[in-house]
Amino acid sequence: MIIKIATLMNIKKHLVVLIFFFTCSFTDAQTRDRPIGVFDSGTGGLTVLQAILTLDSFNNTTGVPGSDGIPDFSNEMFQYLADQANMPYGNYSAEKKIDLLREHILKNMNFFLTTSYEIRSRNEWQQQSKTTAKMIVIACNTATAYALNDIKAFVNTKDQNIPVVGVINAGVKAAMEYQKNNPGTIGVFATAGTVASNGYPNTIKNFAKQMKVTEPSVVSQGGVGLAESIDRDWSYFGDTLTTVRTTYK
Repeated sequence: MIIKIATLMNIKKHLVVLIFFFTCSFTDAQTRDRPIGVFDSGTGGLTVLQAILTLDSFNNTTGVPGSDGIPDFSNEMFQYLADQANMPYGNYSAEKKIDLLREHILKNMNFFLTTSYEIRSRNEWQQQSKTTAKMIVIACNTATAYALNDIKAFVNTKDQNIPVVGVINAGVKAAMEYQKNNPGTIGVFATAGTVASNGYPNTIKNFAKQMKVTEPSVVSQGGVGLAESIDRDWSYFGDTLTTVRTTYK
């Protein structure tokens, strides 16, 4: 079996280019100074934010494709939110708690849509002011797979002009473009929850239908502890060790 895998860099680039076109289409005088919200269940989404911050695929003046030596989002502000209190999201499906997962996700979306938040100082909660987001990027596979439509509907009730972009479509687009010249089985390596959702196989099927091409076979592998390792949970990951330990989960 030959497995063709779209590189992580190509997936990120497709997502970031999509974000670029959304910001060009939806940004106006009223939203120009508002930030782009980026959400993940942990810190893994910071790699997506890094890709956004470093992309230079367009001319910033004309919008024409091509590098101009200036990062495409150099004039943008960002809000990054990681729900580490409720991660890993990938375990909720196994515990049959999808409704609770969606509740967590929508509560987090509300952060991007409000003008205040609270931080704890000693034993008191202090309210802080912030700006609402003009766009939301879901950098979490599990959140995209289980709640993207719910997120869009929820955001639409608050502000109909805020676009929402999920990471799965970008990943599938990168894989399908690679598939044109390199036909084969597509391999998906993700958290156990993302694999259980069938988010990638279903989206690949839809893209194949839209592109009017033969639907490729898909092999998925769930990585138990993957999200925790990315977030440097000591139960799964230790970067100071020189020998194998027996206390990993």
